Amino acid sequence: MESYIEAYTPVYERVVQRGRMPAGAKMIPLQDANREEVCRLLIDYLGFPAHGTAERLRGTEQGFSQTISRVALLNGKMVGIILATYHGTMGMIEGTVVLPEHRHSWVAPALKYHIMHALIDQNVKWVQFSASEIQHRDTANFGRRLPKTRVVKIVGTAVLDLRRPQ
Repeated sequence: MESYIEAYTPVYERVVQRGRMPAGAKMIPLQDANREEVCRLLIDYLGFPAHGTAERLRGTEQGFSQTISRVALLNGKMVGIILATYHGTMGMIEGTVVLPEHRHSWVAPALKYHIMHALIDQNVKWVQFSASEIQHRDTANFGRRLPKTRVVKIVGTAVLDLRRPQ
C-alpha cells in the first residue's frame, strides 16, 4: 500500500497544484451519500443489477464498505463513485463510475487517492483491482508501474444467452 501512495500521491498533487480541483469538489464516504442516486449511477453506467446493488449499498456483510467507499461531489452533485470491500488486510475495488462529462478530470485521481488513504487507515495491506486495457488504460498502466505488483490481464467477458430458442 505504501508503494501505491508513493506512486500515486504526485498524480493527485499535480491535479491540485495545477488548479484542476474545483472549489466545490468534495469527497464523502458512501455512508453519507444519497443511496438512491448511487444505485442509479451503478445501474446506468456499470450495468449492476438493481436488487443486488441496493442490497450491497446497505452495508450488509457482503456489501460495499460504507466508510471506505468514496463518492465525489461537485457543488453538491454526485459526479463519481468508487466502491470497495475489505476483509482483514485484503481490500478489493469493486467498481468506479465517473460521469462522462467529468472523465479525464480531477474526479478519478481524487477518488483513487482518497480511497487508498481510507484503506490504509483500516490497516488494509493488499488491494485487488481489475482494469481493462481499452476502457481503463490509465489504471492498467499505473498498475504495471507499481513495484512488486502482479497485474492479471482480463481479456474479455462472455455473456451466455440462456433464453429458449424461438
